[in-house]
Amino acid sequence: MDYKPKNLRVRFIIAIVFTVAYVAGVTFGILGGELNLPSSENNDDLLNLYNSETYYRAIELMKNNLIVCTKILLLSVLSLGFISLILVFFNGYTLGIAIGDLLSKSSLHTVLSLTLPHSGEIIGLIMCAYIGTILSLRIVFKKKYHSLRTILIITSVSLLLIISAAFAESYISMTYNK
Repeated sequence: MDYKPKNLRVRFIIAIVFTVAYVAGVTFGILGGELNLPSSENNDDLLNLYNSETYYRAIELMKNNLIVCTKILLLSVLSLGFISLILVFFNGYTLGIAIGDLLSKSSLHTVLSLTLPHSGEIIGLIMCAYIGTILSLRIVFKKKYHSLRTILIITSVSLLLIISAAFAESYISMTYNK
């Protein structure tokens, strides 16, 4: 069932749409986004996280990323992917703002060093949106684009990417930036 040409085309289009939304968000963030510093209460939480032990920081980042992925997946199921498309775009936009701010202050090498550890998180988020959309199509239109086994495998890979990205962010990005 997974390898019918029509299924491949639909799955490819869904994956491309979420990827393009993320890249568009990053692009708009770099070109037009402004870095708004968080309120002092949120800033204190951010500083506490930044100054905490690397392992604790990784766990907090992992929890946050898993919550975001769960929201994207569930909202994707409930909205045929439309709400998660917006969330994926704004997640990219947020990263784009950070990249734009970093580019104005440092070299491209530094920016890449600090942002490449996030690539697993990015792929994981897009995979969650993809799986949520595939599940919603399965529920609403009775279209079976993947077997449940394949869906579980993709979801597991997505979660592993998100978990490993949290540790990479904590141990590489945030440590390098101190």
